Amino acid sequence: YPVIYGPAFAWRAWKTAGVRGVAALGLGFVLGAAPPTVLAYVAHGDAYLEHAVLYHVGREDHRHNFSVFWLPIYLSGALGDDRLALFLKLAPFAAHAALQAAALVGRPDDLDACVLAQTLLFVAANKVCTAQYFAWWLPLAVAVGRAD
Repeated sequence: YPVIYGPAFAWRAWKTAGVRGVAALGLGFVLGAAPPTVLAYVAHGDAYLEHAVLYHVGREDHRHNFSVFWLPIYLSGALGDDRLALFLKLAPFAAHAALQAAALVGRPDDLDACVLAQTLLFVAANKVCTAQYFAWWLPLAVAVGRAD
C-alpha cells in the first residue's frame, strides 16, 4: 500500500527540487524496491508473485471485513453474476483513485496531513478491511497531531 503515497511525495519533490527532485525520488524508489523484489522472485519464483502481489488484486475476504464492499462481494458470490463480480473488483480501485486524488488536492502543501488523509481514505475504501487496518493510520495521526 505505500504506492499510494507516490503522488504526494512526487508533488513535494517537484515543489522543492523540480524535475531533479522527482527523478531522484523515482531512482531512490527503484533502487530501494527492485533489489529485494528481484531477490524474492529469484528465491521463490511465481509463488512470490502470487502471494506478495497478485493475491491482493483478487482477494475477496467476506469474513471479519468492515469494508463498505463486503456485503455486495458476499452476495455476488451467491448470485454468480460475472458482470457484478467484475464491477465489484473495479469499483474499489476507482474509489481509491478518486479519494487519493482528493487527498492530494485537499492537502498539497502539508505532506504529513496528506499522507494521513491518504491512509484513512485507503483503509475506508478498501474492498477488504479487517481490524488491523485501522492501526495503519495511528502513527501518522501522532505525527500530524504533534505538528499542529
